[in-house]
Parts: sequence; structure tokens; C-alpha cells
Amino acid sequence: MDQERIRFLFLPALLGGLLGSGLAGLGLTGSGSTLLRLGEGLRALSLSGWAGNLAAWAVVCILSLWPVAALLLRRERAQRDLLLPLLAVLLLVACFLLVNPALVDPVEPYLMALLWTAAGVLLAWGVLTLMGRFTGARSLPLPLLFQAGAALLTALAGLWAVVRLWSQVENVFSGNTGAPEAAAVTGTVLGVLTLVRLIPDFLGGWLLLQGAELGRQMEGDPFAPETVELCRTTAKNALWCVNVALAVSLGCDLIQLLLPGALLHLDVQLLLPLPTLLSAAGLLVLCRYMERSKAVYDDNQTII
Repeated sequence: MDQERIRFLFLPALLGGLLGSGLAGLGLTGSGSTLLRLGEGLRALSLSGWAGNLAAWAVVCILSLWPVAALLLRRERAQRDLLLPLLAVLLLVACFLLVNPALVDPVEPYLMALLWTAAGVLLAWGVLTLMGRFTGARSLPLPLLFQAGAALLTALAGLWAVVRLWSQVENVFSGNTGAPEAAAVTGTVLGVLTLVRLIPDFLGGWLLLQGAELGRQMEGDPFAPETVELCRTTAKNALWCVNVALAVSLGCDLIQLLLPGALLHLDVQLLLPLPTLLSAAGLLVLCRYMERSKAVYDDNQTII
């Protein structure tokens, strides 16, 4: 279980955080000015001569046409694979605007919209491909489904936490140049709150890993005493995680209210930890279903 937690909780969260810091550091989460500077370099390379022009076109083809190459290399194709050419078109248009930013005014928001739309298309294709493999299998790989959900939850949590914190701290320091000490205190508090608010997401991932263990037990003997006991333990853990997640969510808001005047920015959120709540609700329904199925199975065995 410890290795499973590292593989499907901590490692995806770390990778998501690194990706978020990379995107924020390159300015890809803001106006897109860094991208435009990259476009200027690509345009200068294209105008440097025939070799530079060839190299620039090679870079554009690699960045934009890899979805088409992935489509051609796939042995089995489905309707969902039509999203790959759409992804290639979006990336090609984005590269073209990088080199020719004067075609759209202002180009920064349109360029960022293109890239985020492309990311949405890629994510949709990935989810549809994953679901296609699940539905095409003879038996639903329930443990793998729970593990994938845990990894995706923690990865997105790490990505969003870093991107959001980076933006908040940058705004605090840029807007309070005359009070560096207060800005540093605010940035430190925001960093601590960001780490604490990751607890509900990790709890949701932990619940999904418990669902994976329950799935393995169900594939073996769904009505064994060990499976029933695991259902009861999972249900108790789900209720405990809900209480902790709600306490963390409300506690982070209350702590900021106890520091009036000390913080230059208050990060009070009305949002509840929905992924954790949904994970707990799904496992509670599954455990309740298994308990009732066990009762019906025992009644049938008694009749027989």
C-alpha cells in the first residue's frame, strides 16, 4: 500500500506541481507575453537564411503535427481519434500566430485561448481513450480505474495549487512594493494555506486507492468475510475523510479572519472539496450495495 501511495498520490502531485511551476515560470498562465518572445525568436530564425527557415519550419511541424503522427501510428482507430487532427490544427494556428502576432489584435488572449482549447481537446481524447479501453475489456478493471482517478486527482491538485499560489504571490509583491515585509508574511501564509488545502485532495486520492483495494477483493470473492469487513472499514474511512476535508476547508478561512490587518490578501474560498466528497459518496454507495448483496447472498444460501 505504501508503494501504491507513492505511485498514485505523491508522485503525480509532485509532477503536477513541477508542471505548474514550469508553466507559471514561463508565463504560460498569464497573458502569453513569454510565448510571444519565443515567437520572435522563431521568426528571427526563419529570417536568418534558408537553413534557419528550414529549422523554423521543422520546429513548427514538430510542435503542431505530432497528433497526426500519433494518429497514423495507432493500429486501431476510433471516432474519438478525430480529435487528434483538430488538436493539430489548433497547434498549427497557435504556432502561426506566434510567428505573425500582428494578424490578431490583441493576440495574447487569443493565443492563450487557443492553447487552453488545445489542452482541453487533448484531455478529452485521453479520457475517451481510457474509457474506450475500459468498456472494450471483458471485465471492468475496477482497481485500475480507481488508481487512475487517484493519480489524476492529485496531479491536477498539485498543478492548480502551484499555478494559483504563483499568481497570488506575484500579485501581492507587485502591488505592495512599499511594504516588502508585509508582502513576505502574506506570501508565507498563502503558501502554508495552499499546502494545507491539499489535504482534502490527498484524502480523496487515498479513498480512491482504498476503492482499488476493495475492487481487487471483489474480483476475487465478493462475498468473503474479508471483503465485507473491508467494505465496513472503507465506509468508516470515507465518513472520516469527509469530516476532515470540511474542517480543513472551513478552518483555512477562519484562520485568515483571526489575522486582521496582518495580511495584504485574503484567500477565502466558498468552494467545498468536491472531489473528496464525491469520492466518499461513491464509495459509501458501493459499500452499501455490497453489504445488501451479501445479505441477499446469505439468504439464498440458507434457502438452498
